[in-house]
Formats: sequence, structure tokens, C-alpha cells
Amino acid sequence: MLGREYTYIVLNLLTLRYGVAFLVFFLIQFTAVYALGLNTLGPLLQHHFQIADLQSLATTPFISLLYLHIQPPLFNAIVAVFSALNDKAYADFIILNCVCTAFTGVTILYVVNKYSKGHMWLGYCFASVYVIAPSSLLFSAYPFYPSLTAAGYALLALAFFTKREHERLSLTLLVTGIIYLTLLRSSFPPIIALAVIGIYFTVFDNYVGWKRCAVIVIVCSLAPITAIYTKNLVLYDFWGSTSFSPLNMAKGFGIPVHPNHFPTPEQIKTDRPDIHCDYGHHAVDRDTTKKDGGPNYNSCYWLAFAQSHKNLAWEEYQFKPHMLRIASHVARYFSLSDRYQYLTNRTSIEGYTRFFNAIFLPWSVRDGYTIRISVVLLVLLMPWLLYRYRDSRILALYGVFLIHMLSHAVTDGDEGDRFVFDVEFIFYIFVAFACSMLLVKRKL
Repeated sequence: MLGREYTYIVLNLLTLRYGVAFLVFFLIQFTAVYALGLNTLGPLLQHHFQIADLQSLATTPFISLLYLHIQPPLFNAIVAVFSALNDKAYADFIILNCVCTAFTGVTILYVVNKYSKGHMWLGYCFASVYVIAPSSLLFSAYPFYPSLTAAGYALLALAFFTKREHERLSLTLLVTGIIYLTLLRSSFPPIIALAVIGIYFTVFDNYVGWKRCAVIVIVCSLAPITAIYTKNLVLYDFWGSTSFSPLNMAKGFGIPVHPNHFPTPEQIKTDRPDIHCDYGHHAVDRDTTKKDGGPNYNSCYWLAFAQSHKNLAWEEYQFKPHMLRIASHVARYFSLSDRYQYLTNRTSIEGYTRFFNAIFLPWSVRDGYTIRISVVLLVLLMPWLLYRYRDSRILALYGVFLIHMLSHAVTDGDEGDRFVFDVEFIFYIFVAFACSMLLVKRKL
């Protein structure tokens, strides 16, 4: 019965140990953001192209989300709630980010404790280090996707590590995590969701009737995002969660888009007289500027411009430029995430970041990236560790990491130093796994 599974949640995930850990992690994060003066990124909230007009989100949230085509709706829904509650959306975002980071920290604690019995201090150690890491602190003050996305991948990790003892709970976490990520990020499309579901039902030993269960999981997980795809098809004549996909794909393949990869709607009207507003239903998707005067990338002119390039990535594809882009994306993916370009708040903890990052063996390369050599070595070492100490849960987690890395490397990896934070907590779990193998005195 489901009652037993949720009793398990109360008795294990919300016990004194994990409840206190969550509270401590949250207080550390929240206090550090304000005490260290990291809360300086508020102006970025209204400048993200992924966000619809803030005033419209506050006053007409349903209409704003209905006619949103630039991104999946969940992030804008969160902004709408904050905007409707008060005029302190940035402060609310900091709280939410700290909650997500604390949850991710508790996930590390729980996961590590599952395979390091007798050495429970390992979980507290690595979870605490994650919470106080410069990238975690800096991204908690950044009103955008990273902390929210990491919490979504943490749900998937919990699904893997609860499967053996609590099948129904594990399935619930899996479905919840997939729905959350597909509605939050366009970089987690149905094909990625299916790959994660495939890992779940392939890596673990499954019971009789698992195929029927897999079908139910697929239907439940993909129903919400399919509704968004259908809405965009009906209203905007494209099948997807974001109208930005054609240009994003072309850029990822190394194909130049002229006259400008990211023109404003006003520039599109001036430079491309052949572009017309064919799918404008409301001011939210018709106006070229937001009410605060900023460019409205949810405009029908941007939609038409993007869709005019929908076949560009395939028609002008060239192997060599794409391979060069992939190499660049991988380098950026393994770079220091706290050096992400918009984290200008790091100046107040510059000394701490240099001290902390020394453990990653940073190596500056020609293109300006600072690659974390220790992380690269860890990723290369993991297949051997998995072969030597066969743990299906860690194997599933490694599969999710590889899917995340490769999907961004092949497509939109220009901001890989931000994207990698989605799964950065997994690196801590991997290191803890290796340490656990040493502590139980098994030969490496």
C-alpha cells in the first residue's frame, strides 16, 4: 500500500537526522548569501530572455503562461507567484534557491549513507562541503535555473537509491522528478526523459510485470510536457517546449546565423521585413517590448524569426565545425562553475573561491577556460570503479550524468560552466563512493 511508502518518507527522509540537516544547510546558505554580500544579482531577473513580462506575470499569470512559447512554463510560473505575492521576487528567489540547495545537500547525505554504513560521517562531510562550495553559494543568489535544476536531478538520484527497498516510493520520485525537469528546462526534453526511464528499468533488477509499469511511468511522466507541446502546436505551429530551439541548435552546431544570432524583436522588424507576426494572440506574445522597456523575446516576431531557421542546423551542417564546438563545449562543461560569466557577486569571496578551487586542480587553457582536472580524472575513473564494485545505483547515476554532459556538449554547451551545476552534486557522490570503497578496506 502507498501508506507504507509515505510512512517511510516520514520515518526516514523527515526524521530528526535529515530534518535537522536540511534546516542547518538552509540556514548556512541563507545566512552566507546575505552575510557575504552575494545578494547583488537582482537586476538579472528582469533581463533574462526566458522570462515573460514581469508585470503581466503578476497581474494576468494564466494568460501569460498560456501564451508563453520561449520556454517551458514552470520557471515563469514560479516568477509569477513571487511577483503576485510582493515586490521582492529576488529575495523570494534566494529563499527558494537555498531550499533547493539544502534539499540537494540532504540528498547527498542520504545517498552516501546508503552505501557507507559504518562511516556515516562521510555523508555529512560531502554534503556539507557541497553546501558551502563557492558555486552553491553563488548560484543560490542567482535568480535562475541552476539551483532549481539540481534539486530536480536530486529527485532522480533519490529514485535510484530508494528502489531496492521501496519500489512505489522510488517510482513516485522518478515520475515527479521527470515531470518537474521537463516543465522547468527545455534541455530536458522527452527524449532525455525516456533515456532516464530506460536507465531505471534496465540497470536495476526488475520484477515480473515491469514492462507494464514502465509504460505507466512513461505515460504519467510525459503527459504534462506533451500537453505543452500540443499547446504550442495549436497556438504557434511548432512542436516543442521552446521556440528558441532552431537557433539554439544551429549555434550549437557552429553554424552562423545572420545577421545576428540573438536580435531583439525590434531589430527583426527593421532588418527582416519578410518576418510577420502571424501568431500573435495577446500583448504577451505580440508586443516587441516588455512594459519595463526591455526586449520581449516571447514576441511573435521572435517566434517567426526563429522558425524561419528551423531547418538551418540540418541544411548547413558541417562535421568539422561541429566537432570543434563539441570540444569547446566539453572544455567549458568541466570548467569552474563559480566562474560563470553572470556570477559577478563572486568578487566578495574571490579569495575563498581560489582556496576552494585548488582541490579541483584547475588548469587554464588557451580559450580562457579553467578546467577542473580532478573532475575529469574522476569521470574517467568511474567506469573502472563501477566494474570493480558493481553498484547498480551508482551506475544509474553515472548514466544520468553522461546523458546530461553529452546532450549539452552536442547542442547548446556555450554555457557549460552553468549547466554542469545541474549535476555537480553527483561528483560529490562519486568521490564519496570511492572513499567508501577505501574505508571498507577493499583493494582498489
